[in-house]
Amino acid sequence: MIGGDINLSSVARNKDGLIFMGSTEGLNYFYPSDIKLSSFIPPVLITDFQIFNKSVEIKDDSPLQSSLFNTNEIKLSHTQNVFSFQFAALDYTSPNSIQYAYKMEGFDNDWINSGSRRFVTYTNLNPGNISL
Repeated sequence: MIGGDINLSSVARNKDGLIFMGSTEGLNYFYPSDIKLSSFIPPVLITDFQIFNKSVEIKDDSPLQSSLFNTNEIKLSHTQNVFSFQFAALDYTSPNSIQYAYKMEGFDNDWINSGSRRFVTYTNLNPGNISL
């Protein structure tokens, strides 16, 4: 698409269905039937892990012993009962259109649709094993 600002009074459709839209930088035209929804499902990565709203660093006495990308399990003490995850989809073509959902097995009964919000916080969980 040429130009970001479309003048709504400069939109027209010809007899073949081709749509013309004038913008501040030129003329755009397309057939609506040529527009296809993407079937690409981007991978989602956990980008931050926090305990009591502070990012957890990788060190000897930390529950995080390696990079989040290489971690399959995080062990917390009973006092570390407020934690958060931040996540992101690896798709940059239309990041504002990405919708997220999460579910912690053993805690959440159903998937939680968070819309475009990319973080979740859990508080006061009972001791035990749970997984995202």
